[in-house]
Amino acid sequence: MTFTMLYEISESGTLVYAPGPVPDVRTSIYMVDWSGLMERIPFEVGNWTAWGPQLSPEGDRIVYWGPDPSGLSGGQAASRLWMYDGARQSVQPLTDAGAGDFWPIWAPDGQSVMFSSFRGGGKLDLYRVRADGTGTPEPLFSDDSDKQADSFSCKSRVLFSL
Repeated sequence: MTFTMLYEISESGTLVYAPGPVPDVRTSIYMVDWSGLMERIPFEVGNWTAWGPQLSPEGDRIVYWGPDPSGLSGGQAASRLWMYDGARQSVQPLTDAGAGDFWPIWAPDGQSVMFSSFRGGGKLDLYRVRADGTGTPEPLFSDDSDKQADSFSCKSRVLFSL
């Protein structure tokens, strides 16, 4: 069994993370502030894993990836992005089911999310989607290699690994 720690830290210093063994286990997402106060995010992810939680620059939303919690889809090819809205305490899909979307990262302005996806064919390419859920994902970069979105720079350039 492999263990991992998936996490993100906001500019204000709040840590959000998903602890636990992977893959295919029930997870919860927690936020911890600098004083050590831990808060469980109040939503159920069902009997599946919520991967790669990323806290918005404003600290009010969390984007993550995982399968459809209804159990209607499964496996990595069915993975999609999900958005937890702290003000509404609700979870909504950010991308389509069955596209194979992974590793979301927030743009510095909080208006969009970049991610890696199989939606364009056989390789992981880079896409961007509006954080409010409107519009369709747009391709950012595609070639013959797999790419994983890692971070935005302060000048809105993108760092990714092959």
